[in-house]
Order: sequence, then C-alpha cells, then structure tokens
Amino acid sequence: MTLVFSALLVTTSAVFYASLFFFPAQDGPGHVLNAYAMLGSLQGTHPFASEFWAAYDPVFLISNCFGTLVIMIGGIAGDYEAGYRCLLLVCVLITASGFAWLYRSMNKEWGDGLVPGAVVIVFMHELFLGFFNWAAGLGIGFACIAYWVQTRHRPGWKAPVILGLMWLLAFWVHALACNMLLFSYIAISGFGVLFDRGGMKTRDLMIRWYAPLIPAAAACIYYASLIPSDNAGDWNFIFVYENFRYVEVIRPFHDKALWTGRAIGVLFLIGIVEAMLERFSEKKRPGIQDGVLAASALFVLAFVLMPFARFLTTYQIDDLVNPGRIGAYLNTRMLAPGVLLMCVWYGSRKTPWARAMTAGIALLSLVHGSVIAAECLKVQDDFKEISAAGSAIPPQSVVMHESSSPEMGARHGNYYTHPYVHTTALAVVKSQDSIYLGRFGANSGYLFPHQFMKKARKLECDTVLVWKGSNREWPDYEKLYGSDKVTLYKKTRTPSTLL
Repeated sequence: MTLVFSALLVTTSAVFYASLFFFPAQDGPGHVLNAYAMLGSLQGTHPFASEFWAAYDPVFLISNCFGTLVIMIGGIAGDYEAGYRCLLLVCVLITASGFAWLYRSMNKEWGDGLVPGAVVIVFMHELFLGFFNWAAGLGIGFACIAYWVQTRHRPGWKAPVILGLMWLLAFWVHALACNMLLFSYIAISGFGVLFDRGGMKTRDLMIRWYAPLIPAAAACIYYASLIPSDNAGDWNFIFVYENFRYVEVIRPFHDKALWTGRAIGVLFLIGIVEAMLERFSEKKRPGIQDGVLAASALFVLAFVLMPFARFLTTYQIDDLVNPGRIGAYLNTRMLAPGVLLMCVWYGSRKTPWARAMTAGIALLSLVHGSVIAAECLKVQDDFKEISAAGSAIPPQSVVMHESSSPEMGARHGNYYTHPYVHTTALAVVKSQDSIYLGRFGANSGYLFPHQFMKKARKLECDTVLVWKGSNREWPDYEKLYGSDKVTLYKKTRTPSTLL
C-alpha cells in the first residue's frame, strides 16, 4: 500500500502542477525569461544578441542549464509556458524516480519510509521557489548512489565508467545538488570501506569507488570558484530556529497549509527518534544503510552549526543572532536531501510507531495538498492577465514593472514564497525581442544564464506594467493595454537606446 499511495501522490501532484496555466513558483517566470533570451540570442533575432555573447561566459553552460534547455524546446515550438510545464513535470518525476531507486537499493521491500519521502518530493519548498534544476539534480544524484549500491562488488570496468558519467550528468543538471550528494556518497561508501568491502583490496576500492568521482568533483570545485563572493549571504541561529519552526523542508506555498506541515513534521520526527533508539539498541554490525543515516545527520548538523562559520570570520556575536539568510537558500537545500536520506534509512523498519506514522502522514498530506492546490488555482487568473498583456508590448521594448500598489502588496502578504515577484516576465516573453529590467540576473552577478543582463543597467525603460491599485501617475506614458488587474504604459518620448 505504501508504494501505491506514494506513486499516486507523486504522479497526481506532478500532473496537477503541470496542468496549471502557470505553476506559481517564485523563480518560475525567470526560468522562462532565461530561455526566451537564450533562444533569441542563439537565433540572432534578439536585438541585444551581440551584448549577450560579449558578456556571457560560455563556461556557465557546463551546469544549471537543464531547465533552460527544456523551456527553449517549448519556445521553438512557439509556447514557452508549455516548455515550463514540461520542465516541472519532468523534474518532479526525476526526483521521485531517483529517490525510489535509492530507497529500493537499500531496502528489501517498500516500507513506511516511502510515504514521507514522497510527501517531501511533491511539497518541498524548493519547488515553490522554482529550484527545478536543483530538484532534478537531487534525483540524478540519488540514482548515482543507488547504482553504486547495486554494482559496488561487480567486477570489471563498466560499472565505474557508467558511475563517473552519471555523476557528470548530475553536475550538468545542477552543480550544487551534485556537490551535496557527492559528500553523501563519500559518507555512505565510507561505511562500505569499513564494514562491507566484499573482499576487495583497498587499491581496488579507491579505483572503482572513488576514481569515478574525480571529474565531477573537479568540475564542482571549478564552478564554485566562479560564484561571486558577495553572494555568500548571512546565517544565524534565529534563522535556524525559524526554519525548524516553519518546517522549512516542506514550508507551504501559503500560510493556510502551515499547520498540516507542522503536524507532518512532528509525526515524522517521532518515527525517526523511535527508529534511532531501536537501531542503537541493536547489537548488529553496521552497514552501508547506517552510512545513509550518517550522511543525513551530516546535512542536519551542517545546517545547525553553520552560524559558527560566519562567526569565526567576524567574531561578532550579532552574526549569531541577527536575522539573515545564506545566499541561494542553501539552508533549505541542505534540509531536503537530509530528510530524504533519512526516509531511505528508515526504510522498512518494523517499529510500533511505523504504521501509525505512515497513516497519519498520508492523511495529512491529502489535506496539505488540497490547501496548496486551492491556493495555486486562486492565482491563475492573475497570471493569465499578466501574460495577456504581453501581446500589447511593442517589439524590442525595454520593460519594467511597477509593484508598489497596495493590492500587489496584499497579495504578497500570506505567501512564504513570492509568486508575483517575477511575473512581468510572462508578459515579456509574449512580446517580440524585448528585454525585462526587473529580472534578478539583470541587476546582480548571480549565475543565471541571464547574467549578461548586467549590461541592462545601460538601457532606458520605455514600457511599464502596472498592477491594479497603484496610485502613481504616468504623465510621460500612453496607455497601451488595460484589464481588471494590470495596465501597460508606453513612453511617449524618445524610444529606448543603448546609452
């Protein structure tokens, strides 16, 4: 029953997400815009193609471009939003498949750890932040570990070569996910070295188990050296507490689902503590499954102790308690794989609490999913109106949004992500060869494929999308488009040019 329920939960959720006009992920519109700019530049039709290739370092194509490629395929077919929906569907299924493979390779049967793992995959905070490449990278990383588990004692060179190629694929999909799971692999395989060699000599272990990691590990180190130092961010114990308080790993899209997320977290925590106490009381030789628990514990430990890393560089007590967030949401990205590995370790353990935990989490997940589905459906009309405004944007426009309206602020109020923050991009991709100044990559050095748009600071905005309720007047602009929720204005003076 656990397998059937988990499979239905994953497939139903993935199909529902992909059936929406636009899944309300925070960075979702940005992914679509990245593909729009990249495809236009590759085809040479984008008016800023020369600026793109003058500023864009091709080395960034070595990782984190899987999503851009999938959405570009949709763009070639004339529908970037369809490419986005396909990306979302594929990423959820890749993550679930990799997790299921690892789970089955570590356990003799489908057990009670499968259900909480499925819940994390379909409701994890990263999906609603738009970290699709990272989620897919997790799935491929899990598949790498699962393949090693199944072939670790197999003679010949075929398995190590395939393993090395799989790790390179994980790196190409997302460098950070690959890097995190490489550490997990080392922890798990370390238990194999100590307790489950299968008669292999140390030299053979090093060659067959660790040599395949070298290309991907070297690529991760090189890619990390490209990240701007000003993206390091802050971290502190207050934020650690807040992450646990809001069950960050499945922190809901909307605050209405917070109570179910907390209840799921409490049930899972009770089950894990009970299983750990039982395991520690057993007088059984450790194995690689205990290595999975160790890898999970390392993620959680790093998450909790990270404030000290900041403190040791500044020696300022304030750095331990002042609010802040480490760059790129590294906090949630550490918790999700840690919890998923914990589900793998929990596996098919037959504890008194296991069945009750599984049943409780399964029932709560239905309520949790229903609330999230209702909130996703509620914002679809907004996205449709913003997208429709794109047909009125003149070709080769430089677009910005005006987001200070009370209604826009109210719509941000109860969301733990910001589904509206990049939505103007949905209008821009409907226009012909236009550029959006509000994109995160347009005003920072972050490693999106859109990084070239730092040059966009030299552009003058000539088109503005305004949300209903704004009190600002636009005397130098003419109205191009109006609907119930959005209005589009075009500058009436000199058209935009590169300064």
